[in-house]
Amino acid sequence: MEEIFIIIEDESADQKKTLSAGLDIKIAGKAFKVPFTKNCGSLDDFEVEIERIKKGLRRLLEKAEACFAGSTSSEAINVTSDMTCEQIWSVLKEIKKEGVFKESFNRLDEAKRREMAEFILTRCSVFSGNASIFSRLFDGDTARMG
Repeated sequence: MEEIFIIIEDESADQKKTLSAGLDIKIAGKAFKVPFTKNCGSLDDFEVEIERIKKGLRRLLEKAEACFAGSTSSEAINVTSDMTCEQIWSVLKEIKKEGVFKESFNRLDEAKRREMAEFILTRCSVFSGNASIFSRLFDGDTARMG
């Protein structure tokens, strides 16, 4: 199988070289180079763009995992990994249905789930409410509520 991921080089009028990541797509005998990152003037900028893509792909994989696991709840609350722990917890602690609570938490990326676990277990009372449910259901190995 041919490699479809490519580096696209661009030299602007001021002769400054920039790079972007892209796809080399061939359709009906024609080749197309399609960038999927912004033009980057340094390796550090390029690395930031690649990390952004990786995070997006991890979120996509987690959504696929939920689909394959039979998760069809449309009730899950949309909390995102770019929110602070305090913001996420202010939403999660108000959820009344345990299944919705679990699914909303489990949709976060793994790093944020682990950060949330630390936050909940150290800063919230695990003797009542959703923090109690969390402490009972949280699996440290998978960073998910089971």
